[in-house]
Amino acid sequence: MMSDITEEEWKRIREHYGDLAYEHPELHRMMLELLDTDDLDKTLEAATKEMRADLAEGLGVRLGLGELDRGDSVAVEDTISKAKAILGATKTMG
Repeated sequence: MMSDITEEEWKRIREHYGDLAYEHPELHRMMLELLDTDDLDKTLEAATKEMRADLAEGLGVRLGLGELDRGDSVAVEDTISKAKAILGATKTMG
């Protein structure tokens, strides 16, 4: 996955985050936001919400594909609800 950052932005990320910059290109935009923020708590909260939403969406897609493989019909809302239920269950377990 290629990031849409500039060379200057990459240098800042690499300098601050080291190898994590190479290992997690999907987080480059968030890394920049954390470097540029004056309100770290607010920025971390927003990033966490975004990551949770992305995770739920990814789980929803995987659950939906699993149902399609079995020949079941898939409603997006149902799949997202199932993903959120899984996330809620894992959150209480952790």
